[in-house]
Amino acid sequence: MRLRDELGVFYQDEDFASLYPQRGRPAQAPWRLAMILVMQYLENLSDRQASVAVQGRIDCTRAKTNPRGLTIQAQSDYEALQKARERQKTEQFQKQYALRSGIEGTISQGIRAFEMRDCRYIGLAKTHLQHILTAAAINLSRVFAWLEEIPRAKTRSSHFARLADSNVC
Repeated sequence: MRLRDELGVFYQDEDFASLYPQRGRPAQAPWRLAMILVMQYLENLSDRQASVAVQGRIDCTRAKTNPRGLTIQAQSDYEALQKARERQKTEQFQKQYALRSGIEGTISQGIRAFEMRDCRYIGLAKTHLQHILTAAAINLSRVFAWLEEIPRAKTRSSHFARLADSNVC
């Protein structure tokens, strides 16, 4: 289900027709200007910032056949997601995730630094040997880094996560 199917159109040009002269054509559609004003008010933006933000959102939705839409989850799905997010805030989950994140870090290091994604050999015995040698190499590299006091890398975050952190009110 799309939001527009449930709620209908938010802004129509006729609602704003009285704000524009009868002769000529406005530079932007009235609904677009209304959207700019709403965004400007909600996000406390200057005129230029608001118009650039809206233009970026509009550019993404000019598909001829399948325009973007907002899909609303079923209530049961939404509630399950909210319950999972609440569970992630508990201390028990944090302890469990700390163990998991260490394991994931080791696997990530093996994939990035030691090309663990692809096996060079055919056969179970040779594949097992490669895994043992890769694990030994990971341990040796960690020991050398510890002896030379090389700090561990900080956790990387996605572009979206960095953007969300920078816009926290």
